[in-house]
Amino acid sequence: MKILKTGKTNLYFINNLKILFLVISIFIYSCDNDDSSYPISLSLNQCSSSSDYISYSGNLYNCGDLIFLQDFSDSNSFYIDYNLINIGIQSWTYNGRLTELILFSEEYNSVDHIPHSISNLNYIELLDLSGKPNTNGNISFLPDNIENLQHLEELYLNNNSMIRLPENIGNLLNLKILWLNNNNLEYLPTSICNLDASCEIKLENNNLCDEFNFSCFENFSNFTWNWQNIFSQECR
Repeated sequence: MKILKTGKTNLYFINNLKILFLVISIFIYSCDNDDSSYPISLSLNQCSSSSDYISYSGNLYNCGDLIFLQDFSDSNSFYIDYNLINIGIQSWTYNGRLTELILFSEEYNSVDHIPHSISNLNYIELLDLSGKPNTNGNISFLPDNIENLQHLEELYLNNNSMIRLPENIGNLLNLKILWLNNNNLEYLPTSICNLDASCEIKLENNNLCDEFNFSCFENFSNFTWNWQNIFSQECR
């Protein structure tokens, strides 16, 4: 009887050890595979230059693109997130380049500043920085080096506080859509006429004066504006 009792005790002990081992294994696995704990901002320490790449969850991410997202997060308090690839809506290519970035929000108007590192996004095709409808966002200007975004095809800046556009905006030769409705634009740079004539330009509800030669837009097939806003103030 003693031997039988000892055998049952040993069996009970072994089974408990198996259960404990299983629990520990599950815990270790969950920790190793918890993407939410990944502090991608710290991963920038792996970048020696903007041309480097980081591997995360089987995907590649260009350091230059991530540096912009980090600068953007630091400049706009609403977008505090330990995982930079959760900022807005993003599309990345298989080879690790950011091609679409949508920061537009129906609920928030939190974008205050566009950092100069935007020039790192030299593969971006779509950039949406629109503010909340029926309000004016806080973006008043774009960095001049936006001309480096030579793959940019769609740029949305509706519902902001834009006062001016970069003088070199016309160097975005692949631009197909430029929406600037509901801003505070007072004048347009002459280079805007260098955009492709098929570019869809929207300038409704701004404070444009009549100093600019709008005749250059006669060849544009998709150009909309409000004439009543053109003469709303004297040119400075």
